[in-house]
Amino acid sequence: MATPDRPRRSSTFKRISLFVLTLLVAGELALRVVDAVQGRSPFGAQIAEPGTEVLRYKPHPFMGYALNPAYDGQDINPMGLRGEAVPKKKPKGVYRILCVGGSTTYGSHTPAEQAYPARLQEFLNEGPHKQPPLRYEVLNCGVPGYTTAESLVNLSLRLLEFDADAMIIYHAINDARLIQVGGFQADYSHMRSSWRFPETSPLESALLRHCRLYYRLFKGSYPSLQPARLERLVYVDSTEHPHPAPNWKGVNTRGVRAYLRNLRNLIAVAQEHGIAPVLTTFAASEEHLVGPGYGDVLAVMNRWVRQMATNKTLPLIELAESLDDQPGLFADYVHMNADGFMAQAKLIYQQARKQGLWRLR
Repeated sequence: MATPDRPRRSSTFKRISLFVLTLLVAGELALRVVDAVQGRSPFGAQIAEPGTEVLRYKPHPFMGYALNPAYDGQDINPMGLRGEAVPKKKPKGVYRILCVGGSTTYGSHTPAEQAYPARLQEFLNEGPHKQPPLRYEVLNCGVPGYTTAESLVNLSLRLLEFDADAMIIYHAINDARLIQVGGFQADYSHMRSSWRFPETSPLESALLRHCRLYYRLFKGSYPSLQPARLERLVYVDSTEHPHPAPNWKGVNTRGVRAYLRNLRNLIAVAQEHGIAPVLTTFAASEEHLVGPGYGDVLAVMNRWVRQMATNKTLPLIELAESLDDQPGLFADYVHMNADGFMAQAKLIYQQARKQGLWRLR
């Protein structure tokens, strides 16, 4: 009795399949007509080959990720630093300074030439105070999202090649976020994960480039087509919780100790290789501060940095005391605007000259 139903079911399936195929073809043709009406080619590839080259970052086996020189529009030089390229071998008559940190050193929201390392280089080279005359190179080694842990590895494996004379350490806020998230681990593994950028198969890549309908329906599921959100690539549980909520039931002292451990190791590696480390306090705008406890954590971190400078007889550039109460210098709670970077660079220059750093007089 069931045998006569099989041809009927098969015929129904064919009709449904034909109907779906007709809709797909019609949708594709309609989108190509729209392209033609709006002045775009209805036949060419609609996007470049998707992949990691469209991102600001690329994977690194030991730091998790690094800046990607192939990324267009952020002034990332072939050495993977932000700003103009310099030869790795330091020329004679050059005094070279490394600036390590996160996005607040990198200069998010501003062009490379407005970030504080570039502004500081201008102050150093314009002043009639060099004895003997020197040319200063200030390298922007900041990478958005980097904590002291990544900067420690970056210094050890990459930055030492630049034969620098000094290093400015401007770190706090990225460590502060990780310090206060629940389940803290001293190696930051409770928040950080290895790079996990999904690969795109050749078939998917072809469909994204040449099938308008597929692109419109599914482009949101491809990270390579989205604005680069670092949390999706290197944070634990980033899909469900791209910004894990910090715990504000007091400052995590164990986390602060891990931060100070990383600072001590940064200092030790630098000094071992003849690089003079300079500590800084971390500035933030209380008017823009996000979260009920970030101010408390940063205050504790700054207090310990001051103590470390005293204990180790290291130069300290005091930024927090001068810049915290000037919200007009900030684009948000920690990232400065162009005026803020100018003020930061000027303050570093003035305090360095007062302390006789970097052969300044």
